[in-house]
Amino acid sequence: MVLLLFLPVLLYWESLTTSTREILSNLRGIVLLSTVLVILTAGAVAVAGHALGLPWGPAWALGAAVANHYQGDSA
Repeated sequence: MVLLLFLPVLLYWESLTTSTREILSNLRGIVLLSTVLVILTAGAVAVAGHALGLPWGPAWALGAAVANHYQGDSA
């Protein structure tokens, strides 16, 4: 309940008050973390899918489809 009520408001407020300079100074870490985490999530889903009987190709396709969709409700 707390996440549904307060998190969207806090994220919206921070999006309005964060400076462009601060984002640019942290851009390298943001891009590296987001890329690495998407690849790790895709790999984990692929391994889980393969463990459940999927061949590697479809397991990686499933992992790629699932890992890329953490964009909030906008996707």
